[in-house]
Amino acid sequence: MDKPNLVVSSSWCQGGRPSMEDKLCLDVQRTESGKLKYALLGVFDGHGGACAADCAAEIFPEQLKQKLSEHSCPKKAMIEAFKATNDLMYQNSKHWKPLSRLNCPSLAGTTATVALICGDTLTIANCGDSVAVLGIKNQYSFGDCGWYPVGIRGSVVHSIKGDEKKRIKRMGGTISDSLSDTRIVYDGCVNHCWVDRQRCSHKRMFRPILNMSRALGDFWSYNADVGDYVISCVPHVASYSLQDDSIFGLCLHTDGVQMSPCAIARCLAGDNAEEKENLARIPKSGCLAEEILNNSMKSVIDLSKTDNATVITVLFDSLLGCEVTETGSELGNGKTFRISA
Repeated sequence: MDKPNLVVSSSWCQGGRPSMEDKLCLDVQRTESGKLKYALLGVFDGHGGACAADCAAEIFPEQLKQKLSEHSCPKKAMIEAFKATNDLMYQNSKHWKPLSRLNCPSLAGTTATVALICGDTLTIANCGDSVAVLGIKNQYSFGDCGWYPVGIRGSVVHSIKGDEKKRIKRMGGTISDSLSDTRIVYDGCVNHCWVDRQRCSHKRMFRPILNMSRALGDFWSYNADVGDYVISCVPHVASYSLQDDSIFGLCLHTDGVQMSPCAIARCLAGDNAEEKENLARIPKSGCLAEEILNNSMKSVIDLSKTDNATVITVLFDSLLGCEVTETGSELGNGKTFRISA
């Protein structure tokens, strides 16, 4: 299969939150001859303020570029880029806005879900609960040559369960265990010695903080006794082949979007119809990401209680989004453009 042109769209809304803590990134790299070398897309859902998400979205693309030059394996490069990004974020974190209500340094962190499209390979890496959905062509089984869209998750939600819960306890983390709201506990000392990764015997404060087991930032979770963070920055990584044309689209979204993978896949395909010739339409709004965002909000009763929500979509199939002619390399709210191969 020839390298496809990519049709990219993005959209976001603040919801009922007082500030926007979701961030996006896009990095398009080309060869000297102008051919597409790779495209990187990512969503970052900050917590404890926007500074960690801002920092990660800015730092990660350059770190991945560097690691891809050092490692032939995209999976290895992804893992190393996550670690390097976290290290650089730590160096920047002393300049982040302090948390005044607890009278302590910033406790900010962020999810990270990124997709690398390089040749005929799609590599997805994530920490936290932001989601990657793959749109798959499921062939009809009764003799028709058509297909219908199916969505599968290409990412893992890092919740405090099973092996992740065991890892947290093994790392010396404290868990506030509740059936409805299990969280990792902040147990830093009153002098905040964790900022400098120091051991200490000062009086400690205990407060349930985070309901996920992996993220970038969250430097308050550093355990000096084991020399590492309870909240891990090591991502889940998976690779998928684009060679057989079975993956027609991709959606990255933060957890403010409440839609099933299959519902998202139907939106990516452009229609709920089950005839292939009717699947392939950019919506009237001109932006698939905006349509997914709007569909997610349809069932919301009180918009003032909604979270930040961010969506990026990518279409790989040359038949899908064929009417999009605008080219670009910058994400915008409600924007759709083509990245040429």
